[in-house]
Amino acid sequence: MTWLLAYVLTVAIEVPLAAALAPRDRRRRIVLDSFLLNTFTHPILTVAVRAGWIGFAPGEILVWVAEAIGYRAVTGLATGRALLVSTIANGITVFLALALAR
Repeated sequence: MTWLLAYVLTVAIEVPLAAALAPRDRRRRIVLDSFLLNTFTHPILTVAVRAGWIGFAPGEILVWVAEAIGYRAVTGLATGRALLVSTIANGITVFLALALAR
């Protein structure tokens, strides 16, 4: 799968999920924040994994943490909600990435 297709699928899945999981008063904000967080983390992870600097699983853990921090610090979600949003959104896209890689 090309990077662009993987990125588009990631954004298409994670942005609506993040919005659905956010409190109503944060939904508009999280759409932009999720898009920007994925635009930041996805290419970095792709380059790092392809270059052999980090494995896929440790890289995904770093992305999960980075995005949770972003949802907390930028979107203003409570820590638990930020972790929940990042866990569910990234968990689903990791599962799909592994399924499509077969």
